[in-house]
Amino acid sequence: MQILSVGSPHGDDQVGWLVADLLRIRGIKQVQTVQNADQMLWSLTPNCRTMIVDACQSGSVVGTLFRFEWPDPAIEVHVGNSSHGISVPYVLRLAESLGKLPREVLLFAIEIGSTDSNGEMAEEVVAAAHELADQIEREVTGNRERSDA
Repeated sequence: MQILSVGSPHGDDQVGWLVADLLRIRGIKQVQTVQNADQMLWSLTPNCRTMIVDACQSGSVVGTLFRFEWPDPAIEVHVGNSSHGISVPYVLRLAESLGKLPREVLLFAIEIGSTDSNGEMAEEVVAAAHELADQIEREVTGNRERSDA
């Protein structure tokens, strides 16, 4: 199992990296951060369950969480464009053609607002990152309910 968190140092687009940090704090070690899609392509492990975390700008309410299983046509609508050069769907199709596509891919996206290079993350985006970290932790551990004890 692997988790790839895509992000950048710009405003709300940092959210993938925040989710990665939150997961590491919870003891989940299979997390890798990447800044662009070509890094993600070479990080994919075939015959593996892979979770990808990224920001998206689909026009939904800032802080909205999305969960998709690849392939899903809705991914293009919600996360098709990218501030990282090439899109996650493009990388996954390319990985498939290169024989690098993991056996199962889950894509988690958080709707963001600003990608201002000097901006902080919006409160709604930070809250969504914590919620997503909870959700991923449940999926990784198989627990339906999270315990903070």
